[in-house]
Amino acid sequence: CSVPDVEQVVTGSEDGTIRIWTYDGMCPSVLEGHASPIFSIRCWRSGARHPEDAGRPQHDLIFAGDMDGTIRVWDRQSAAEISRVDMHTDAVKALVLSLTPDRSLASVSMDGNLCLWRPESMIECER
Repeated sequence: CSVPDVEQVVTGSEDGTIRIWTYDGMCPSVLEGHASPIFSIRCWRSGARHPEDAGRPQHDLIFAGDMDGTIRVWDRQSAAEISRVDMHTDAVKALVLSLTPDRSLASVSMDGNLCLWRPESMIECER
């Protein structure tokens, strides 16, 4: 996923690491914690497109879904893991962020489930 405002690209790889790259090819951060290959990754910046978020805490998050069904949430700026969700029992094949006002995150897994989440808290909305 790309973070154009700060000229970075975030990648997930088969070795379970997440790398944050600058547009000039430097890799200032490697995030480790996934025990299996990363199949899907999304970046989310609250307030980036929603003026109604003025005054709310800002979030700059990376969501990564891996082969064992885990979704980890990382803070892009600090490179710290801030949350882990083990709702799926098989590989998370896709993560999709809604640009609608509810701003939900959908995770789709090989276990046949689609889950909707609130990105700020990773509380499951609906299954």
